[in-house]
Amino acid sequence: MKMLINPPQLNKPWATDKALFLLRLVTGAIFLVHGLPKLQNVAMTTAFFTKIGIPMAGFFAPFVGVVEVVGGIALILGLLTRFWAAGLVIDMVVAILAAKGLASFKGYEFELLLAVSSLALFLQGGGRWAVDAMLLKKMK
Repeated sequence: MKMLINPPQLNKPWATDKALFLLRLVTGAIFLVHGLPKLQNVAMTTAFFTKIGIPMAGFFAPFVGVVEVVGGIALILGLLTRFWAAGLVIDMVVAILAAKGLASFKGYEFELLLAVSSLALFLQGGGRWAVDAMLLKKMK
């Protein structure tokens, strides 16, 4: 029974590195795909931000698009993982509070999942298979 609950082959560092790689890859890809339309149609994003009461919508619409696109690419690569993950956590918290509200969990579960995924990457870092790890190795 213990083997089913806690398989020894999954308690190895490479399993953690695989998990972090997959988390980075999927979370980064989702941010990239959701950020591109914000940059491709800044006017529509600005109008939406204005409608939901985001101050300085003309500034924040492209800013959020850049954070999501560049942050998504950075997560995929594992480049400055903690920095970009922190920014994406903030992005999703603002999305939940401003765009979705807390009235119904059903309305913001996607954003919450992205926030928690980004928070996990912020806390854990990119893992061994990240550009960050290669850079740290070269700096030693």
